[in-house]
Amino acid sequence: MPRKKPEIIEYRLFIMLQFLEREQRYTTMFVLQTTRVFSSFQYEISVKERLEGKAIHFKILGLRTPRLSLPAFGHARFSTEYEGLRGTYMVHVEGLDGTVNSFTVKITQKKVVLMKAPPRRFVDVIVDQPVAASE
Repeated sequence: MPRKKPEIIEYRLFIMLQFLEREQRYTTMFVLQTTRVFSSFQYEISVKERLEGKAIHFKILGLRTPRLSLPAFGHARFSTEYEGLRGTYMVHVEGLDGTVNSFTVKITQKKVVLMKAPPRRFVDVIVDQPVAASE
């Protein structure tokens, strides 16, 4: 009997509501980071993103060195925020090899709920948990 290829989680996608005190409004924050920790630089993940109706697409293009090249260690990351997201959305993350993971999330005024995740994935989605700046 052939062995199943083990699931390897390469990325974590944090989705959370964020209150901007200065503007007195909420946004939905998306932070994509590698599970791997890099020892020489805190790389940035290069991502092509687009919002089409109720679908959000993130295409991972690769890693790039940070603009400020001071030595540091940590996860490679990408972050973006959207204003006015309410309802059920499909979030698609496309990896370097063309593999796509699709998740269903429900965004309300008070929280983000993960409704559906694929059985085999390379991305873990974590909702409503702030990610530390040093991670």
